[in-house]
Amino acid sequence: MKQELINLANNLKEQGLLKEPRDLAILHDSDLYCLYSSVDLDNLGLHDVQISPLADIGPAHGILDLFRQAMAARSNIRVVLLSRGPYSLAASSLGVNLPCLLDDGAQILGPVLRSTQVGRIKASLTGVSALLVHHTGGLCCAENIYDLEATASILEKCCRAVVDGWFLGPPSKISWFQRKIMHWKYRRFYSGKAIGQA
Repeated sequence: MKQELINLANNLKEQGLLKEPRDLAILHDSDLYCLYSSVDLDNLGLHDVQISPLADIGPAHGILDLFRQAMAARSNIRVVLLSRGPYSLAASSLGVNLPCLLDDGAQILGPVLRSTQVGRIKASLTGVSALLVHHTGGLCCAENIYDLEATASILEKCCRAVVDGWFLGPPSKISWFQRKIMHWKYRRFYSGKAIGQA
């Protein structure tokens, strides 16, 4: 599992999704395999992976607590990424829910980019795969590493659309109804879960 986490981090870096420090965790056999942003991304090794029990043995603060809250939200969440990219961090600092301005964001992330506080991760993850955690960044959750890579990329792109809109003027929004239909259609017909059932 340690090697799988290192491979995921290297894939994210090659795709340009790991330019900024990010925190990453994979759930395996009730243990969280975590890679923290303080490691050198150019020289990742198995010694950089920390293993922590998912069960709340004692007080967990910071990133580990976020991971535990996310994993406890839904049983199908197996991989979590805390994105601290420049756009997701800027959007999370607003502390408000933001509409998905892009169609792929509406399909995969849901109709709204929810903003939440650190202690309310579990309650806020209902029906969405990404959150904006106030002054922390974007929290992306998925069932597998492939969905996580797509979610992280699209979250950063949607946040960029919002931030660029501040400077270039507001873009025309997709209606709430259209965003809801896009998300439903993606979940029903195109997500990994639907493909696996076919």
